[in-house]
Amino acid sequence: MQGDCEQSKDKLRIAMSAAETAHDQKTIARCNYLLGRILQNESEYKEALDYYSKAISISSRMKYKIILVDACNGKGDVFTIQGAHDSSAFYTSNSYKLAKEVNYKDGMCDALNIDSKNLKVLFKVDSIEHIDGLFQAQTAFAYANSVNNKFGLVDAYNNYTL
Repeated sequence: MQGDCEQSKDKLRIAMSAAETAHDQKTIARCNYLLGRILQNESEYKEALDYYSKAISISSRMKYKIILVDACNGKGDVFTIQGAHDSSAFYTSNSYKLAKEVNYKDGMCDALNIDSKNLKVLFKVDSIEHIDGLFQAQTAFAYANSVNNKFGLVDAYNNYTL
């Protein structure tokens, strides 16, 4: 697995270099987002946040809404892992609103799943906030199911049952 990640990072850096030469901002933003994802999976959170921030900056400026949703969700997910739940909520709530605006159901599903993880950690079982987290997990399940997002379905199920 480690070798696969290294190869992927190398290929993404090559693609980003070519995109920079061609002034292809969309590819640069997407490469930054994907590098953030890989680094997050490797528990390299500081670097992942840096790449997500670059993707967010480019996507905001160039109005690449899908990449912006994905990068905000990635940043929110890292903040959840780090226990920075307020920061996570900021990114995922904005991501959810934008994903809903452009009808990007995978993005809505991801934002809701991250939010439901936050709510489950922060609030005791059977509190209003915990119940809201369960509702968000159910909603994420519905969005994931509507676009056949198997990873989103698994996350929603886990968030609902844990």
